[in-house]
Amino acid sequence: MDKKKVLMTGHAGLIGKVLSKGLSERYDFSYLDIKKINDLDFVADISAGVDQILPAFEGVDVVLHLAGDRNRDDPWENILPNNIVGTYNVFEAAKRSHVKRIVFASSVRATDMGQLGKIPDGFEGDWKDLWEKFNISPSNIISPEEPVRPYNFYGVSKVFGETLGRYYSDRFGISVICLRIGGFQDDDKPTYEYIRRIWLSWRDGVDGFDKAISAREDVKFGIFYLTSDNSRKVYDISSTKKILGYDPKDDSENYNAND
Repeated sequence: MDKKKVLMTGHAGLIGKVLSKGLSERYDFSYLDIKKINDLDFVADISAGVDQILPAFEGVDVVLHLAGDRNRDDPWENILPNNIVGTYNVFEAAKRSHVKRIVFASSVRATDMGQLGKIPDGFEGDWKDLWEKFNISPSNIISPEEPVRPYNFYGVSKVFGETLGRYYSDRFGISVICLRIGGFQDDDKPTYEYIRRIWLSWRDGVDGFDKAISAREDVKFGIFYLTSDNSRKVYDISSTKKILGYDPKDDSENYNAND
């Protein structure tokens, strides 16, 4: 059986590198990035326009859209071209090229204010410091059906991508699967308390994206949390397991941050 042809945008980042290594034998990958990494690349800025990136989509079965601004605290001026305009261009190029499925790398940042409630006035620390000021228990588990509550413009851009996916699925029949990715760490370890609640191991990340790429054809649209099966999780991954067949193997409680 021929391998599915998968175009990955933004593969120079950590997730792209891990997925390329973990799934290269299962899929026929090509890559679209703003800089050249290897001979399989199409080099273009996704924010430059649909026509500039369209050649990369020819003959593709699935688009795995990872590209965009990854700095969660960047201002709107950076988020707009990279995460809003660029995401539109990718979806539109996929539609024009008759791509069957888009797997959109969303984020738990689309809903993390649901954990926190109200940000303290004058707070200037980082996310780790902020979370430590709140008591999050397993009773706070958030499902994909709950209202979006982004923490910052990065989260807003992920909500935009999900909504855009809903539109392209309903309007043009493209299967769109949105994965709200948890804490994917450079060293593949849950290094502090908050990350233990949202941690996604490299192994489970590979399985989750694999299951999204190869999901049943009748999965026309869905938003799914993608974290490991952590004992003290705050995001509900039951639908990811049931609908996509996600089979996580890791639990942050089994890892010592100093290992």
